Amino acid sequence: MSMAPVLEGNTLYVSSFKNQTLAIEGPTGRPLWSRDHGGAGGVAVSSGNVVVTDGKGVVYGLDKMSGSAMWSQQALGRRSVTGPAIHGDYAVVGDYKGYLHWLRLDNGELAAREKAGGDALRAQPLVADGILLVQNVDGKLTAFRLAQ
Repeated sequence: MSMAPVLEGNTLYVSSFKNQTLAIEGPTGRPLWSRDHGGAGGVAVSSGNVVVTDGKGVVYGLDKMSGSAMWSQQALGRRSVTGPAIHGDYAVVGDYKGYLHWLRLDNGELAAREKAGGDALRAQPLVADGILLVQNVDGKLTAFRLAQ
């Protein structure tokens, strides 16, 4: 199982349960790079990063052009983190206790943490018009906006 790939321009980014993340040239199908970081949680793409999570709860920031690991955040290990979303200058993941964690895109440092209800978060958060949306396993939908 893998989550939906992300198409940006002519490049397709995808991560799989085999802990691999790939960048593929869309028109030709030619692999641009492949790295042994990632998992079935999905990918998030910012202007310079591809962010993925693995099955152990490690979050990785990969260089978008080369796939090289720019940073990794291991503090969320064993928290059953979701796939990431990009929210402003942050990557955001949810966890099994209902918390969202904002990580700085430039270095992966934990920047904020907020409870989104009491139930586990399993689905990858979604960002629309600058608002982060997350749904817990009980169906509660919560929205977050970054402070200006």
